[in-house]
Amino acid sequence: QTQQVTAVNEGVKILKLAQIAAGVAYDEHGKATLLPFGPRLEAILEVIEESERKVIIFAGLTALVDRLNDELSKRKYTTAVVDGRTNINARRDIFNKFETTKDPHILICHPNTVSHGLTLNAASTMIWATPLYDLETYSQALARNQRLDSTDRTVVCHIVGSPVEEIMYDKLEHKAKLEGSFLEIIALDSKKYVQK
Repeated sequence: QTQQVTAVNEGVKILKLAQIAAGVAYDEHGKATLLPFGPRLEAILEVIEESERKVIIFAGLTALVDRLNDELSKRKYTTAVVDGRTNINARRDIFNKFETTKDPHILICHPNTVSHGLTLNAASTMIWATPLYDLETYSQALARNQRLDSTDRTVVCHIVGSPVEEIMYDKLEHKAKLEGSFLEIIALDSKKYVQK
């Protein structure tokens, strides 16, 4: 018996694969189970070390936001979190401090919370810890760090640890819809993504 993959259930499958690749699996009740994510964390730390100035990390999963905050704050970095749990006044305070003071050095946020109406030029590096399914949010989040009147450059880094993430980022960069991607993911040679 053949089963047709539609845009709706295809999208769910793609997002579930991306969650697992990021080290988080949500069950049907929204409870997160944390999975190993050592290589992803090491890649993020390497990018932070090489950054000229402050860093913004985008993570579209609440459990990953918390996990990154926990791991990075154990090190020499000062961090702040902005996601759906952060009220408006706290957000304003965090964004102001990020732009005008030494700390926090790293802003870890859900991309939906910074997708409109902000300028965050204190960062020289933007790290996408996970891809997302929404082209508009992706584009708007990147636009928070536009330096139209400056020669400074911003490094945008996509953390990729699986075929599904590679395809999602490729589609976002080429402003394409993700429908039709699930079969592409299945067809990829996943051997190159085996973690040691």
